[in-house]
Amino acid sequence: MKQSRKVQPSADRTGTAGKRRFMGITARLCLLCLVLLNAACSHMSAVDKPLAKWTPELDQRAFEQLEQDRSPELAVMVAFSGGGTRASAFAYGVLKELADTEVMTAKGTGPLLHEVDVISSVSGGSFTAAYYGLYGERIFTDFEQRFLRKMWKAFCCGKYSTRSAGLNC
Repeated sequence: MKQSRKVQPSADRTGTAGKRRFMGITARLCLLCLVLLNAACSHMSAVDKPLAKWTPELDQRAFEQLEQDRSPELAVMVAFSGGGTRASAFAYGVLKELADTEVMTAKGTGPLLHEVDVISSVSGGSFTAAYYGLYGERIFTDFEQRFLRKMWKAFCCGKYSTRSAGLNC
């Protein structure tokens, strides 16, 4: 018959070194929980300051700048979504189509693109919107070559960066 012996843990296996390690891990976890709880309780509020000076004349001037040579009878607002290079290419196609679409207004016939009052964009669509905002109709002469094709090539070649796309950011 086998004799069963009870083996008592020695001080080496469960001694102070093991307890210290356990306490160190526990202390770190508690500290992490406290930091996360503290961050969750933080409060950041935006400070809205009133305009220092706004007059009806400034209001009228802002409307005149917004209207420029656009017809007051149309309100054209364009929104470009995100999605990287594909969204930028889609937004570019929309702008081309708006430029090719003629519309008749009280001020005469012209491209629908000239009647756009507001452009809103996010992510990939913002590249096209910003380029159009900065350079206007020059977008149709160089945006495709300077941005879209280079970004697509960089993406396909695995060199997705602003430097490989020829952008000087």
